Amino acid sequence: MITALDTAGCHHEVNPALTFGEQSSILTQPAEVCAVFSLPGRDHHVPHRNRHYRDVMHKHTA
Repeated sequence: MITALDTAGCHHEVNPALTFGEQSSILTQPAEVCAVFSLPGRDHHVPHRNRHYRDVMHKHTA
């Protein structure tokens, strides 16, 4: 996702409010779209257990 944002010229920053432990988050500017990523849970069947997967994506609104 970071590569796609960079390629598109979309500015993004780490979202410190939602980055902790095994979870990370980015916030795009100026659109203020937030994406949260984490390692898969025990019950999630994914091909790469050591990779972060997107959990949620939402747009901040006033």
